[in-house]
Amino acid sequence: MMAPNERAEERIPAIPELTRNYLNQSKLLKGSETSIRDEQIQEFIKSIRLVAEIGNKLGT
Repeated sequence: MMAPNERAEERIPAIPELTRNYLNQSKLLKGSETSIRDEQIQEFIKSIRLVAEIGNKLGT
């Protein structure tokens, strides 16, 4: 459980690296190209941060 004053991003500081690994792995599993453009990764990270921010607001 997360402490009330702890942000989700602080709990998972490696979100960009984990995201890159996950997306690259999913591409490999699908048999398509093995790399993903940084813009796609940044958009995915923005989505994760938005969900984390909403969770933080709902949790307070």
